[in-house]
Amino acid sequence: MGGEPHRSYDHGMMDRVITHARRLSVRWSVFATREHGASMVEYALLVALIAIVALVAVAFLGTSLDSTYDDIGSSLVDAGA
Repeated sequence: MGGEPHRSYDHGMMDRVITHARRLSVRWSVFATREHGASMVEYALLVALIAIVALVAVAFLGTSLDSTYDDIGSSLVDAGA
């Protein structure tokens, strides 16, 4: 009474959806277990960390190194004269 009419489902379509879902599952499992690109990412992160540490060291030690190099440079000029 007043309900929705009975719908017949296309079982071929459902089989195709299940097949695609299985293929996607297999591809995802292969992608998730593959570690080929992981080492490259680790090296990139390591290089980025080294660069950040070098920049921070130069920022903190830059002024003291600048005065040290100025002293060395003036000593060399005085020694040559």
